Order: sequence, then C-alpha cells, then structure tokens
Amino acid sequence: MKAQMQVVSPNGFAITLETPELPDRHALLEALSRFEDELIEAGYAPVETNRPTAPAMAPQSAELTGFIVDSIAATVSDGKAYWRVKGGEFQKWGVIVYDEVLERAGLLATLNPLKPYSEPGMVAYYSLKENGKPKKIVRFERGK
Repeated sequence: MKAQMQVVSPNGFAITLETPELPDRHALLEALSRFEDELIEAGYAPVETNRPTAPAMAPQSAELTGFIVDSIAATVSDGKAYWRVKGGEFQKWGVIVYDEVLERAGLLATLNPLKPYSEPGMVAYYSLKENGKPKKIVRFERGK
C-alpha cells in the first residue's frame, strides 16, 4: 500500500509526498503518523482542502516577536542537523530555525552540531502560527 500527502513547506511551496510501498494498512498508518509528526516539527503545514492553497501560503503578520538567545543547538538524525534556538520562554524545546536563516545571519559556517553555540546579546525573531505559538525563527540581530 502507498499513500500521498500534500504539505506546504516552511518557505511556502506546495509539495506532494508519496510513501514507499508498505505491506499492509497498519504499517502504512503507523508510518504516516510518525511522518506527519516529523513534518510538523520541521515546519511543514498540511494543505487545507476546504480552501485554496494561496491564502494558506500568504505571509503571516509582518509583526515579529523576539527573545534573547541563550543557545543554538542541533539534533542530528540520519546525518542531518535540525537546529533549535533556546532562550526566553523557550528554554526547554527551543524554536526551530532553518539553515537558510542561519546562513543569512552568518552563523551556519561557525556552528558545530555537537556543541551548543552562544553569542551574548543576540536576539532571535520568530513568526507565529495561527494558534499564537512560535512557528520558526526568521531573523537574528546581534547586540550592540
């Protein structure tokens, strides 16, 4: 059995994904559940079927919220680093940040996934999901 899933990437692109062939319905449902959780954690959103995809991809509010960065740390899975920024009220889990944002801030080349990074006075700004929770880091500013 196979399944297809449509999602919107963190950058707003609509993507159709297909699972590999799985032996039965139970294996497929279990794999889909795990995959959905990983996609949500990585910043992907489901395509809403009850309205066109264009409004779902519209930018969030231009107003951003920020916090002082305590550390930037990675979780490594299958050889890929998944970065999170910790600080303020996000000490435990942090807020996800993608490589392109780290690159724009000039941080990606200096980060080591095995060691948390910290720079005093750096502020991370994040966008919000519709439910008011942080979605992802979109910009960094260095302290003066």
